[in-house]
Amino acid sequence: MIRTMVAPIKMESPLGARMFIGGREVDYYCGTSYFCLHGHPEVIEAACDATRQYGMGPGTLAHMQVYADLQERLRDWFGTEEVVYMISGYTSPMVLLQGLRDDFDVILIDSATHYSTRDAIPTLGKPIHEFRHADPEDLAAQLSLHVKAGERPAVLTDGVFPSSGKLAPLADYRQAMAAYEGALLCIDDSHGVGVLGETGRGSLQHAGLEGEGNFLAGTMSKAFGALGASFRATQRLPKRLPATQ
Repeated sequence: MIRTMVAPIKMESPLGARMFIGGREVDYYCGTSYFCLHGHPEVIEAACDATRQYGMGPGTLAHMQVYADLQERLRDWFGTEEVVYMISGYTSPMVLLQGLRDDFDVILIDSATHYSTRDAIPTLGKPIHEFRHADPEDLAAQLSLHVKAGERPAVLTDGVFPSSGKLAPLADYRQAMAAYEGALLCIDDSHGVGVLGETGRGSLQHAGLEGEGNFLAGTMSKAFGALGASFRATQRLPKRLPATQ
């Protein structure tokens, strides 16, 4: 069978409500830039000013004041004690979960969770079990089956599922997790931050779950008109003491 290669769609103007794609002016509804900030003149000018001052980036993990300023603003935005910024939204679930890996023993994951989280899981070396999409009753059943006494589960899910737009029932997930001391709720909220919640802090704020034991990873490229990713950390759970003999 002969397959015909389809030429990629070419974006020929900054992202916005109206833009040029493949030589035509079109209405743009999908992909990214929910508030069309990527093509906003003030955002573009700010990016040019930063590039003239700092160059195209350090290419290393060296400290740069512009990133420190961004993290401070993100901490204020999310109302949390720590936010970590990185170059790619795809990597944010991996960095979040690596930072928490000593605080959980077993993973429960919503079956429709984005592959950025799924690609992060093999790096953790933890047992993994799926539960049915957006089904807190099945989550409760899987927790009962797979979490042993004294173990801490981590429940992984998207906050907003990108293909359907469906919101994860986070409050119901938390209720299903209530019997498990130290259980963590970790969400990829790339499509929720800047959009959901009273002040735009995302799915945890929308669900009334901001606080200890609940964490989110997100991206700057959907609502914020930028590049890169962030995750917010609340107060870390205390480490478990060794069992006494």
